[in-house]
Amino acid sequence: TWYKGRIYDLENYVPARWEARWNTIVYMDQNRHLRVFRDGENKVLTYDLVEDLELYRDVIVTNKGLNNHNVYYEGKKY
Repeated sequence: TWYKGRIYDLENYVPARWEARWNTIVYMDQNRHLRVFRDGENKVLTYDLVEDLELYRDVIVTNKGLNNHNVYYEGKKY
């Protein structure tokens, strides 16, 4: 991806599940951990195993199974 005129390599594969909206790219890595790219930084948001994810603008909603949802905004869990 690119950010402020620079190209960033996020992974060496194309993730099976990813979404991009506004200022955020979020995806599940090969271990089903949630990773996020925002403001030129790629980091693990949570090491919890994630079944599914949704991205609403910059708000990330994860489903860890059995309707166990978590909401993340600007790196904080709500």
